[in-house]
Amino acid sequence: MLARAQLAVWGLPELASDAEYVVSELVTNAVAHAGGGDIWVALKLTPWHVVVQVTDQSPSPPALRPGPGPGGEAGRGLHIVAELSEEWGWHPSQVPGWKKVVYARIAR
Repeated sequence: MLARAQLAVWGLPELASDAEYVVSELVTNAVAHAGGGDIWVALKLTPWHVVVQVTDQSPSPPALRPGPGPGGEAGRGLHIVAELSEEWGWHPSQVPGWKKVVYARIAR
């Protein structure tokens, strides 16, 4: 909902659904794999992209795994993030106490 509101402020409501999904998936991964702790979410606007960043306290990089088998309930998220974004990835955080930043760039 916050992503949708921010994109409306920026005059980009057509990107709201994609951005909401990307935020949801990256936050879900941070909660599931970072072992708890705080999570920081940021949306940034550039001339070419809306950038979603999720920062957490785990040094482990995210990984695209093979998709789930029939009836599987997990394993699709980053594949969908990859489809919705022009680029996604991660880098170590420069902020003390935070370990990594996972980002996705959604084309405007």
